[in-house]
Amino acid sequence: MNDDFFDADATRRVAHRAVISAALAFIGGTGGGLVPLSAVVVIPLLLVAIVVAISAIRTLSHAEAVVIGGVRWVGIVLAAVGALAALGAIILRLVIALS
Repeated sequence: MNDDFFDADATRRVAHRAVISAALAFIGGTGGGLVPLSAVVVIPLLLVAIVVAISAIRTLSHAEAVVIGGVRWVGIVLAAVGALAALGAIILRLVIALS
């Protein structure tokens, strides 16, 4: 890391936004499995939750995201659980829709 070009405040803001994105992916992934809407409506929203979770994980896994400390790992876990919940909800919706 080059300290001459490293902006800790900007990196902290980006990392905090990634934690918020991880929380939103978690809420979207778990909520998508519970919403009583048709699969045609919910599956695209669950795919968006998965993409947001992957983006948050990639941002929080960056070496410079260390500036926010342990919150970084909470965000990574939230995003991973949200992505897995969304994937499970997609599979469940497809099984129900195709049976």
